[in-house]
Parts: sequence; structure tokens; C-alpha cells
Amino acid sequence: MSGHVDIVLRIDPVPPEDAAALATRLAGWLLERGIVQPSTKRGRDRTRYEPGPAWRDAVEREPRPHVFLELPHNGVEIDHERGFHGGPAEMPQCGRCGTELPGAQFGEEIEAWLADAEPMTTCSTCGWSAPFGDWPCDDPSGYVGAPAIYFHNWPELADGFLSELTEQLGGRCRTVSYKH
Repeated sequence: MSGHVDIVLRIDPVPPEDAAALATRLAGWLLERGIVQPSTKRGRDRTRYEPGPAWRDAVEREPRPHVFLELPHNGVEIDHERGFHGGPAEMPQCGRCGTELPGAQFGEEIEAWLADAEPMTTCSTCGWSAPFGDWPCDDPSGYVGAPAIYFHNWPELADGFLSELTEQLGGRCRTVSYKH
């Protein structure tokens, strides 16, 4: 089945025990607001949460509710494990000259980030340098961090909801969207 996913994640370091507690707090916040509810689905399309009675409060434009609510995979997952969260998309570009980061360097930077702290990444064309997560990208491939909230096949998330969600996450947050 094809679809899309929007991922909202925190990219600055969070100790594993704090990431798990933060993920639990985020789940409580989403449940309390009615954005999600525990999933009633069974089988391979089951996610931890499904759209709740107030799911419309989280989206930019309301789709036809019967279509969205009947999608087999329209759930929400919250991953507290630090890792790479993303999928195929564009490479980041230098903030000064716009040179695209080569694919091989992208892979090296992600591997370095997974192994340790977020790397400082330098443009091979102009020498501009910034933390990897701050390299501009219109459609980012992904980032390393935790917790990460996955919205599977949801309509476009509303800016106001994203602001509230990233405030709940705290720290430096990023959003990744991709089709699969």
C-alpha cells in the first residue's frame, strides 16, 4: 500500500530515559486533547493510536472524514528510540551558496550523527559550516533524534498544531514528510 507519513521529531540530544518519559508525556497530551485515541485496529495495519474525536483540530483542511477515517493505515506512532527518522527526499543545501550536499557525504554525516553527536557540516564549495540539522532543505530526507511522532496518511498538519506539538517536544525540532 502506498501512502505518506509526516514525522515530527526532536533533534537535540535527549538522554534515553528522558526521551521515553517525554514520549509518554506526548502521548498523554495527544490523548487528552482527543487528537488520538488507542487503536482498535487489528493486524498489520495496527498502530498504537488512531485518529481521536478531535483529529480535525490537528489538520490544515478537513478531508472527507469518511475517506480519512476508513484508511487502513491512518494511525500515529511515537518512537522514543534515538535513530534516523525519515525517508527518500531531497538533499540539504548550503545556507550560503546553495550547493547541494553530495549523497555520499549525507550518508557519512548521518552515520557520524548516529554514532555520536550531531556533526558540524562544512560546504565543500564555499566553506560555510553549521550543525547538520540546520542545513536548509525544502523537503528533508530525515534527521537523527528522539522522540519522533509519526502521522501515517494524515491530512496536512496545521501550523498551529505543529507549533503546539514542537513546544511540547521542546528543544530543536524538525518535520519530515515523505511518500512510501
